Amino acid sequence: MIGDLIGQPLDLQRPPWQAHLVENYEGGSALITRLHHCIGDGAALVRMQRALADTRRDGWRSAPALPAAAPRTGTGPDLATQALGALRGVAGAAVDPGRVLGAIRTVAAGAGTLARLSLLDPDPPTPLRASPGVLKRAAWSDPIPLSAVRRIARAAGATVNDALVSAVAGGLGAYLGERGVPAPRIRAMVPVDVRPRTDADITGNRFSLVLLELPVGVRDARERLMRVKIEMDRIKASLEAQVGWALVAGLGMLPAALERPAAGFFGDKATLVLTNVIGPRRRLHLAGSPIRMQTFWEPESGGLSLGVSIFSYAGEVVLGVVSDERSVPRPAALVAAFERAFADLAP
Repeated sequence: MIGDLIGQPLDLQRPPWQAHLVENYEGGSALITRLHHCIGDGAALVRMQRALADTRRDGWRSAPALPAAAPRTGTGPDLATQALGALRGVAGAAVDPGRVLGAIRTVAAGAGTLARLSLLDPDPPTPLRASPGVLKRAAWSDPIPLSAVRRIARAAGATVNDALVSAVAGGLGAYLGERGVPAPRIRAMVPVDVRPRTDADITGNRFSLVLLELPVGVRDARERLMRVKIEMDRIKASLEAQVGWALVAGLGMLPAALERPAAGFFGDKATLVLTNVIGPRRRLHLAGSPIRMQTFWEPESGGLSLGVSIFSYAGEVVLGVVSDERSVPRPAALVAAFERAFADLAP
């Protein structure tokens, strides 16, 4: 049912969201909500859910306070804001040569990062890639205790996100290997939250995009985790998130005739979209009923027909996969490969 719904466009003559209640599902009910991305990104929608739900069974009519912004990788102001701010600061009678030089270096480094990203080769063709069509398929994993992920990450000196991404890379490599395809180097397009910590808005989009190289060809689970950690640390220390934010903002300003080719140009450099959203840490109730488990699936766009989502909620993590029927007709097989790759990380 979820796959069928994902393939249907929303009726833009109505408010751009839907909610479907499925009764008698695993001893309770399932609530499937579809929202247009114009309403908000993952971080905004988590806050929106907190505003609609409650942490107590009998307190659902109350209006809970919005949570503080979720921890993020920390990208700071976007590149253009940094450069303009620095240049404004040095304008006037007293000019600080050091600040001028710093602004020039920031702009030059950003231009170099943009040039490097533009010159990256397209990702190789694999069964994971296909032009997005109408028929979609969805799957999701059993909940994984967040404490187990933390133990793995702590033992390796890595982050929870590093451990989960390494399991995704292992699952993708195993999935390709089972189909007789040598695991090549592939990249994931990863959204990064760039909201200021003081931003408490529950709508809108404030995310950048970075290209993450996934070590899908590395069979050893520990080595794969270290490769992911090194790559993530490199991205955090670079200007890629700021440049990605400028690209996302710039694409929206292009004429329609240029917007799609430009999006496709950068979309060709990745095989999938990989999103990690930090959900509520405490169990929520909706209309007095506890929400036992949650996950989400991102929209497919930019020519990418595979999406992998990671969602943490109430001490558990669930992986969601959405695919085009022509690329991954049975995403449950990809989920099973991920679960095996995660089990290999256990000490």
